[in-house]
Amino acid sequence: MSNNVHVHDILNLMEASQATYNNESLAAALNQAFGEQAQYRSCKVQGMNVVEAIEFLKNKGKFEGSESAFKKAAGHCCSHH
Repeated sequence: MSNNVHVHDILNLMEASQATYNNESLAAALNQAFGEQAQYRSCKVQGMNVVEAIEFLKNKGKFEGSESAFKKAAGHCCSHH
């Protein structure tokens, strides 16, 4: 059975680390934290893999910086989770 991780957990991990990421380094950090078989979900989308979850958060404006060096955007998390 795979680990089912809410995308807010990605944002929490990024905020706690205060690190700057690119797609590959964030995927590696998530695989280490949650396992390579983890499935990610949002409030409306289920069953994303790590690459899809990162793209989902990017498309939602949750990151700031450039494609090669981004971090969690300040204050970008919904309040219900």
